[in-house]
Amino acid sequence: MIGKKVQFALEIDRDRICAVHADVQRHRVAVRAWCCADRPDEIDPSNAEAVGGWVARELARSGMPRSGAVIVVQRAEVVLKRFILTVDEQWRDEDLVSMVRLQISRQIPVPMEGTAVDFVQLPQSVSPTAPGADEQQGRVVRVLAGALPGDRLNWIRETAKRGGLGVSRIGLRASGAAAVFAETSIAHDGPILGVAPGAASTECVIVENGRLLFARAVDLPLPDDADMLPDYAQQVAVEAKRTWMAYRANPDSSEVHAVSVLGHGPVAHDIGRVCAAELEMPYERLRLSAAIEFPPEMTDWERSVALPLIGLMAESVFTETTLDFLHPRHAPDRAATRRQRALLGVLAAVLVFGSFGAFGWLRLGDLEDRQQNLEDTLGRARVSHAKFVVESARLSHLEHWIQPSVDWVAHLAWLSDHLPSTQEARLDGFGGVMDGEVVFTLPRGVRDITSGRWSSSQSVEISLGGPAVSRDIADQFRERLLGSNVYRVDTRGADVADSFQLLLHTSLGSPADAVVPADDPDAGPEGEG
Repeated sequence: MIGKKVQFALEIDRDRICAVHADVQRHRVAVRAWCCADRPDEIDPSNAEAVGGWVARELARSGMPRSGAVIVVQRAEVVLKRFILTVDEQWRDEDLVSMVRLQISRQIPVPMEGTAVDFVQLPQSVSPTAPGADEQQGRVVRVLAGALPGDRLNWIRETAKRGGLGVSRIGLRASGAAAVFAETSIAHDGPILGVAPGAASTECVIVENGRLLFARAVDLPLPDDADMLPDYAQQVAVEAKRTWMAYRANPDSSEVHAVSVLGHGPVAHDIGRVCAAELEMPYERLRLSAAIEFPPEMTDWERSVALPLIGLMAESVFTETTLDFLHPRHAPDRAATRRQRALLGVLAAVLVFGSFGAFGWLRLGDLEDRQQNLEDTLGRARVSHAKFVVESARLSHLEHWIQPSVDWVAHLAWLSDHLPSTQEARLDGFGGVMDGEVVFTLPRGVRDITSGRWSSSQSVEISLGGPAVSRDIADQFRERLLGSNVYRVDTRGADVADSFQLLLHTSLGSPADAVVPADDPDAGPEGEG
């Protein structure tokens, strides 16, 4: 950035606004004015007109401009995702727009209509290559994408309009925090975990080489009461550990090297040391050098709250400009380019052949554009369908794999209920084995796996034995099992007069699953056999 540019950043929370006015130069940011104000009770936070009027009054009271505003949105208001996209050799940067929007549409629970989606491409060196990626051929592209829902975007625009603000950008507070952490992160070989306290919430960010990789927000405002700081620091440490665990769950994440806190004075150092102890990693002091000039009357609390806003205004000073939900990236309208070329041809045809020829060219161009759009849509749909079929097959296989189960306690209880009395026989041996199988079958002559059928089966084998008073008692017990409609019974070894050794076979997980014959209601596991 050459020369000086006057900017101000504004963060509007439900209960408070914070604003910072600064001169942004090539290598320096000088803070000129600031304000933090609580929302009056009579103002409805959902009423854009009332909030806009209140913001205008507070800015005027603090001597701030109304043009060039950078509106700051919190992490909780934005869907933020990191994607690893696989592309072919002929991919172009503009192709990422459609790919990112498709991925984001699967992640947000709100309609895409009106939602602002922006993204930044992460360098290949930011994180390790994902397993199976053909990075040498340029097939892997990593992006950090964010989506601001349409209703929140419309509310911000209406509030700015009612407050007479000229908005130049809508940025993410976590991006501003990452920009201030840039110098600290560059000093490490890997990412750092940064904590950015705020007046309404605290955000935890993962930053590497000045780039935001991951962010979480929690409803923990930075207290201005010194007595509350120890509890606040402990809560922040817990959330920082959760952020680290969530980031490490990503397959392409790398080890975090240190913890740093966005703030001034001993408060920031105390928070950082507690977080470092919780995560068992070093604490790194924030490196700001002389890049930011604060007025001496600003307190440590005000400077800590203002730093993410300053970072968002001056991303070009610390690193590179990232997400902008007011001017998100758009895919080039290639159909419009083709139509323009067709119109030039139509103009020449009109001069030569008249209106009839012109109509024919226009119609042909529209049909070609429609055909191309349909072909593109069909190609994307085929890819999505193939992925869906594979995932569906995996899910069906897993579901049928876990279906076979045996309630051994129920089998043992049922057999115990049907044994002769203890004076006649006794069970002194019981063993069981279950064998499960998952089978996938296709109709003859069919190769489409969506027409196939998954099935699972199980076979249960139970061995039992013990002494009996007589052979008749053992035979009666065997006949009772045969008539129970639960087991198929085989005798193990030779029949002897004073014992029984049986091998039972069934496919039932529990005797209660047996079908009772219609003509014998007393048969089955609940009858007398």
